[in-house]
Amino acid sequence: MRTFLVSAVVFTVLMSCNTTSKKSTQDKMNQQQQTQALIGKWTQPIPGQPDQLQGFELQEDHSAISINTNTIKYVKWQNSQDTLFLMGYTVGVAVQSVFTDTLLINKLSDAELIISYKGGTKDEEQIYEKQK
Repeated sequence: MRTFLVSAVVFTVLMSCNTTSKKSTQDKMNQQQQTQALIGKWTQPIPGQPDQLQGFELQEDHSAISINTNTIKYVKWQNSQDTLFLMGYTVGVAVQSVFTDTLLINKLSDAELIISYKGGTKDEEQIYEKQK
């Protein structure tokens, strides 16, 4: 009886390790797919100037470029689970600064990225379209 109990415990431990390993591998795959989906130019109309676009370009080497924003210069980007981090600096303003924007990814598809600032509300969502 004791041998059966020990065998059952060992089996349970091994199965839980296997499940964790599969989940970790799946999370890694999802992370890689999300990273690939984020690469590209993301733009939105400039408020008050609907014929002009602004946004950012996320490159494969994790560098980032600002699109049509004179005071914000993006340098690099990173993503983790449902969060996009955009690092950059400001220019041409009274107080220059280095910053990291922490953005929640609310939706990501081949054509659309919907984000909000961490701690913000759904009313503060920003919608970007992927440029071809």
